[in-house]
Amino acid sequence: MPSTDLRTPRATATVNIAGAVAVESVIVSCVAGMPPTIQLNTHPRVPGDQQALSVFSSTATDFMGNVQKSMFAARSKPDVSVTMDDGSEHSVTVKGYAVSPGFGISAGSVRRPLVAVGEAALLSNLNPSVYQWSGAPSGETYNYKDTIPGCSKSSDPGERLGKVLDTLRSLWQISPPSGFGSEAAQEIAVRTDEVNQDAIQTLVEIIERSKLDIPSWKILTDQPYASISSTVNRLIANILQQSNDDFLNTIQNFCSQFQLQYVPSLENTGKFIMLEDKVTGAAEDKVAEVANIDVSAGNWSTLPVQQVLVIGGPHLGYTYDTVAQSDGDVTPTRQSILGLFAYPPVPYTGGKVHRVGLPAYIPDHVCVLSAKTVDKMTQAKPALDSAVDDGLNKKLGDLNAAIKPMIVRHARNIYADLAIGGAVVALTVPFDLSWETGKRYKVSARGGGKNLFTGWLRGVSHALSGGQKASATTSLSFTHVQCNGFELKLP
Repeated sequence: MPSTDLRTPRATATVNIAGAVAVESVIVSCVAGMPPTIQLNTHPRVPGDQQALSVFSSTATDFMGNVQKSMFAARSKPDVSVTMDDGSEHSVTVKGYAVSPGFGISAGSVRRPLVAVGEAALLSNLNPSVYQWSGAPSGETYNYKDTIPGCSKSSDPGERLGKVLDTLRSLWQISPPSGFGSEAAQEIAVRTDEVNQDAIQTLVEIIERSKLDIPSWKILTDQPYASISSTVNRLIANILQQSNDDFLNTIQNFCSQFQLQYVPSLENTGKFIMLEDKVTGAAEDKVAEVANIDVSAGNWSTLPVQQVLVIGGPHLGYTYDTVAQSDGDVTPTRQSILGLFAYPPVPYTGGKVHRVGLPAYIPDHVCVLSAKTVDKMTQAKPALDSAVDDGLNKKLGDLNAAIKPMIVRHARNIYADLAIGGAVVALTVPFDLSWETGKRYKVSARGGGKNLFTGWLRGVSHALSGGQKASATTSLSFTHVQCNGFELKLP
């Protein structure tokens, strides 16, 4: 830390089973895609006594056993709390769950480490795969794929995630599955649902904090394209029902399918952001006191991408004659819609072309028809979307124009990620709690004048240690970096 920096950073910690503990060192990390982590090196003291305990005193060693015991007891609230202050106007309190107490002795050092994970780690406990259901009772029909309340008009994938999960659980409660076998097995499913509740509340907090709005998804509010909305809901339902033993992995799958990113926070359980925010989101100007910097402004093993080709459907559109045949059937006319799409439309030369398929939420076909023919089409295959009025435009050109913005977003995000996702910066600065994971920054060096780079902050790690080797640093990891003088063109 520069000699002119006269701040006094500090950290305090509380462990529920031990009360306040002396902090010898602490590292708090917050990296996109996972809950924050807390790494403490603590030194328990006799209550009311400032003298350190002997290395092998029962109070010191029992600390590990007590923490380990608490790890296997019922926990619905965090049991570790660390408050950090950078000596200026920024402070933060990070809460989490203890997962790894320890003890170690080596030449010249005694270590009593304790690792905790942030509050969002509760998401790991969510097991929605139990929400299978055996069908609607009393002959009623429940079609979660098409008619989830509040979902069919939402352009927020996070909101849809919450609604689909809520509907699956409601249907499961109405008609529990016989597929689980014995009553004992079904009781296990019920207990799993009880365990899920804290994790569901954590997920709800994340969704409410996110408030996503994807402009290209506005099409999902239009009845003519209900099959797209249905496919989105069906995909989310499949993701939930096929969830593995760690729901954080399911969150990663959800984000991957809809081009989102889970961003944790030191102060709460985090939020979802759209993938495009990594490249086109507003960038905050930031002057950094650079201690160390390492820049790698591109992928070193391959040519840069020049174009992304999206290959595939919805390559079939369905229009229908307004006059039914004599036997009552409807004659479908199959026509090509997209099939192949390029982004950017005009590439530069010398790079590589990357080929991808359509996002999974775009169905293989989209049906557009007139209300006059709805009654005559109930038996037609594939299943048809109903129309709201006779003025519905059936032209495939309109359908193409409606779907195209969704495919443009898909291709643009892939292109931007391939182009500069591998452009990274590792930066170390004096201890500074003002940096936030998941934000874009336009970084310049103090005393340097010009902008160094603009990048998306993927992760931050704050480290404090005392004693003879005292230090106070903040390590920053940026991706999607654009160096001074360069701007990625996204037409």
